[in-house]
Amino acid sequence: MSYRKSVNETMTAISTAAADAQAKIEKARRFKEGNRKNLRDRIVGTEGFRQNNDAYDRQISDAKAAFRETAQRAMDEYAKQRSASFVPRPRDVSPETMQFLSLIDLTQAEAAQLVREAKQKDGNYTLARMIYANANRQGIDMHDDAAGYIAKCEGAISSLTETCSSMLDDESGAYAKAFGQVVASAAKDVSEASDAYMGSAGVTSEGLPIEG
Repeated sequence: MSYRKSVNETMTAISTAAADAQAKIEKARRFKEGNRKNLRDRIVGTEGFRQNNDAYDRQISDAKAAFRETAQRAMDEYAKQRSASFVPRPRDVSPETMQFLSLIDLTQAEAAQLVREAKQKDGNYTLARMIYANANRQGIDMHDDAAGYIAKCEGAISSLTETCSSMLDDESGAYAKAFGQVVASAAKDVSEASDAYMGSAGVTSEGLPIEG
């Protein structure tokens, strides 16, 4: 699984769990409002009102707890996938290419173009690393922006999770109305970060998958 896919799956799991919890919470809140009306109309007594109210509060609490548990499981799975993403995946490089790289001094523009092609077209991590090393030996600074890519993705996940939690606590409905936009914005942030990384000349030594 690519790193980008693991990020998207994490956000999908979190947003889906939040939407499910929100539906249950809104239902319980409607019942609570009905319970208050029944008390005012003397359809239910004080004790019955309290019992009903406690039951609805438990439903709300349970829905929030279920969201937190699902979000934590999603983050745990993300952590596993991220660790797996940082395992280098060696690929074959032809003897001719290896000889070429050992004999030729590449310019920064040439090295950057070859790295991008290895990442985007071939998905060949080994070749990308060899080109990267060739440039570094010449003193060419090939900026590795993988850390920035990961930080942006994890920032999107964190922001989405916090917004989901706020939505479940919000009784005004403002967060719920903007929820779709929030999810779309998080997905856009990840997509832009991934595209920027794939279009860069950076190749992290830890083995972040070239497919992004």
